[in-house]
Amino acid sequence: VIWKGGRKDACAIRENEVEINEKEYITYAFFNRAKQFISTVHDAPFFVYLPVTAPHTPYQAPKDIYDQLDHIPEHNKRVYYAMVTALDNAVGDLITFLKASGQYENTLIIFTSDNGAALYSGTVDNKPLNGGKMTLFEGGVNVPFIMHCKSLFPDPVQINAPVSLLDLFPTIAETAGVKLPDDREYDGISLLRYNSDELITNERTDLYWYSDYNAAIRSGTDKLIVNTLDQTVDCFDLEQDPG
Repeated sequence: VIWKGGRKDACAIRENEVEINEKEYITYAFFNRAKQFISTVHDAPFFVYLPVTAPHTPYQAPKDIYDQLDHIPEHNKRVYYAMVTALDNAVGDLITFLKASGQYENTLIIFTSDNGAALYSGTVDNKPLNGGKMTLFEGGVNVPFIMHCKSLFPDPVQINAPVSLLDLFPTIAETAGVKLPDDREYDGISLLRYNSDELITNERTDLYWYSDYNAAIRSGTDKLIVNTLDQTVDCFDLEQDPG
């Protein structure tokens, strides 16, 4: 199913509740629709949520990119890497589009992932991190996270303190100048305010995860994982043992 699924039912896009069997390579179709939308807003503020499926199943790639990767002998891995390359090219094309329209330096671009690579695909690993998708080990929850906006961050900053996807909501809200109601607590923090390891660490010391019979907590550099199905308890010092 992962490798041999056809395009039928796998490449559908909904537009105004109407399902369209998209003929274009689905990653490119997502990005082209994003550019079409941005073109209509002109100088007005805009928000685009672009949750591309690549490199998720079904594992299918543009043939021209697949052919360029002939140094990868294993077919399935070559398809997967071609999907990643196509995604990378699409991101670059969107950035070129924003530059040409004069919106690049004033647009907050956030690139991240929902989980680590799926080890069950048989093509990837998360080395040197242990585990992958559907686990709470670092290979399952430690993912790339990049924010870029020249007007907000004139100089590059590398943050080593852990942040969370829960931080996206308050970060985007503050970027847009939206004041959040103060009658409730928020799980995330605005990363516009805490752009250093020290500030983030002082603001939040603990992070939590829960998935079915797995639960984990990270406090400082210590991480505890409890699996109630296997009756296992693992504790790590991520500074000494990041893997």
